[in-house]
Amino acid sequence: MRSGHLRGNDGRALPLTFLRFKPLVIPKRSLTDDATERVHTRVLPAIYRIESTDWVLFSGQQMDTFIEAQE
Repeated sequence: MRSGHLRGNDGRALPLTFLRFKPLVIPKRSLTDDATERVHTRVLPAIYRIESTDWVLFSGQQMDTFIEAQE
C-alpha cells in the first residue's frame, strides 16, 4: 500500500500509484543553505500519481509518504 499525506495534515491519506523512477540520481539539496554544508546523500526521484480527485493540490506542495515494504 502506498499512501501520501499533505504536509501538516496527516488525518487523511491520499492513495498513490507508482509511475516511474527518474533515470538520474542527484545530490540531495542542502536544507540549511549554509555555504560550508557538504552533501553526501544521493536521491533517486520516484514519480507517483495521486488517485484522489477530491483534494485541492498545488504544484510543488510537499507531502509525506508511506510505502509498505514486503517481507
